[in-house]
Amino acid sequence: MRGTVRHLGGDRYQLRVDAGNDPVTGKRRQLGRVHRGTPTTAQRALRALIREVEDGTAATSVMTVDQLLQQYLAGARRRLKPSTVEAYRYAVEAVAGSPLGTMRIDRVKVSDVERFLDAMGDRPSMAALVRRTLRAAWNDAIRLEQVTRNPVVNARAPQRPPSKATTAELPDVLAAIAAAPSDLAVLLRVAIATGARRGELLGLQWGDVDLDVGIVAFTRNVTGDGRRLHIGTPKTGKVRSVSIDDATVAALKAWRSECQEDALAFGVDLKPTTWIWSQRPDGRDPWWPDTVTHRWATLRKKVPGLEGVRFHDLRHTNASVLIAAGVDPVTVAERLGHSTPVITLGTYSHALPAKDRGAATLIGEVLERQV
Repeated sequence: MRGTVRHLGGDRYQLRVDAGNDPVTGKRRQLGRVHRGTPTTAQRALRALIREVEDGTAATSVMTVDQLLQQYLAGARRRLKPSTVEAYRYAVEAVAGSPLGTMRIDRVKVSDVERFLDAMGDRPSMAALVRRTLRAAWNDAIRLEQVTRNPVVNARAPQRPPSKATTAELPDVLAAIAAAPSDLAVLLRVAIATGARRGELLGLQWGDVDLDVGIVAFTRNVTGDGRRLHIGTPKTGKVRSVSIDDATVAALKAWRSECQEDALAFGVDLKPTTWIWSQRPDGRDPWWPDTVTHRWATLRKKVPGLEGVRFHDLRHTNASVLIAAGVDPVTVAERLGHSTPVITLGTYSHALPAKDRGAATLIGEVLERQV
């Protein structure tokens, strides 16, 4: 029985042994393992593997792509944020049972991955998510020494057309705030004033706001997986403080008085750790993120200009208004919690023409004065 040893670099060696014909397909099989050690120990491990194959004690089965993804998903639940795991779960379900999903991971080629991704050309965002999930799962399998290569690295996903952030007109947003119940109205006011993400808003406790100075500190992010709430750090892991205007301060003060009355009626007092938007009168638990989404979907039906506008689009409106008004991208990026102003400019470039026109007018006036 033949076997080979191939040096992979460092102390890693690929062992391969001819394992005979597959009893189902009739095709020749090769059993592969990764060994860590020296050339001498690699040869010794190869001889041991050959004996296992000859004795029939070697495990010759190789997992499928579906099994690989399930293995990765199980590990991801222990390491990653619930929202990230939920996204990976959608990708795993998209692959499950497909021709790619039933393939053995040691036989998958770049072309196999690209063929699957190309079939999702009408859903480029999902194709990108699937590619990202497959790549992460294969990298994890390499770490576990189950495979030696990742065919997803060089696989290309369908190109996504450039996206433009959806924004709402400020008069429509103000109309929605006027039509909303007090709890949702204050949330919307803070959302449009700060550009904060939904989870960051729900992560606010009364100790995070200084209503005398007019500053809000975003230090937490609330997510839910359908079963329970998870409290983590903001998306980029970056804690930030944002100044708010006097009207937003007044709205928060009024809301705090209303919450204080409800808490006292419940026999408790508001504390710095009390959630600003809570499911309970005593402020013990924050709102579920889906609560905001569903209530916004109901509210926007009352305002004709908000059809199709998501709650997250209020963040886009905030950024677009600031950039168009001439606020520098660095300041806007810091307020939004972007890791770099490049993201801000790339996402909200559509708001720059108005600012550019102002710059053209300014330079024209300066030139005229020199004539």
